[in-house]
Amino acid sequence: MTTTEKTAHEIKGSAVSDSKKLTSTGSSSTNSTSTQSTSTQSTSTFNLKGSLLTLMVLELHEFHFDRFNQQMTLATKRAPNFFQQTPVVISLEKLNDANEIIDFLDLTQLCQEYGLYPVAIKGGSEDHQLAAIVAGLPKIPANKSRPNSSREIKSRDTQNAVDSDSEQLGLEPRALEQQELDQDSQEKSPRTKDTEIKLSQKTSDAVATISTASKIVAKPVRSGQQVYAPGGDLIILAPVSAGAEVLADGNIHVYGPLRGRALAGVKGNTDARIFCHSLEAELISIAGHYKVSEDLRSQPLWKQPMQARLQSKHLIIEKI
Repeated sequence: MTTTEKTAHEIKGSAVSDSKKLTSTGSSSTNSTSTQSTSTQSTSTFNLKGSLLTLMVLELHEFHFDRFNQQMTLATKRAPNFFQQTPVVISLEKLNDANEIIDFLDLTQLCQEYGLYPVAIKGGSEDHQLAAIVAGLPKIPANKSRPNSSREIKSRDTQNAVDSDSEQLGLEPRALEQQELDQDSQEKSPRTKDTEIKLSQKTSDAVATISTASKIVAKPVRSGQQVYAPGGDLIILAPVSAGAEVLADGNIHVYGPLRGRALAGVKGNTDARIFCHSLEAELISIAGHYKVSEDLRSQPLWKQPMQARLQSKHLIIEKI
């Protein structure tokens, strides 16, 4: 082989080798990119979940800086342990002057000095909402009004039907009622008996519905745990530890020491009550009206069986 042929052969071999290296490097880069893409798709930086959180509401009647500051000073002296990084919602629904101009930046800063951290507002005018947004406070939507119960709806429908029938018969409602009473005084027909049977079945179904709406917890509620009974009563057959939180739309029954927080009637049921075998709570609340441990310790029923209820918007604690 001549010198020229050797040189050409060496150049060709070098080109083939470089081509293999480039191909290998490209394949490695592709595999690395694919691995990074798969890793990015498999791991997520966050998840969005719905959760039930208990927030205190600061019901604002007016905002005068000096008077607000004085009242907060008295409140913190009365219950110092309560004002420790506590998130609150500022309610504007009961302002004395619906057109009052509120400096939400000053209000937020003043609250934070006392350990309250506003996170949102509730109610208020459009001007209030715009001013709150500037201060970083969004608006919580108002609760939609709902009928009190299906029984009320049915009674209204029944009354409308009775009024319609009385008009067709040319009778006054009282005359129609008298006619029905006269019929009832006579011997009951099989149809009436069937109706009574149906009514008794409906009553038993209603009782079953009420019982299933209650939530029963047989284990102790530990610190950091939260138990909620939506639409009914919460019955706990064990102690509630300090740092735990129990909530119910209806009543709360604790057959043991109550050392954590208990909030009954969380959706505004003022007829709700709290029962426990030993009052040692950090906080008890009924429909937003509450007492903290500093207030409860001064009660004669501290560490005794008790029930709590509302009377004229005041939380009453009494013997069971």
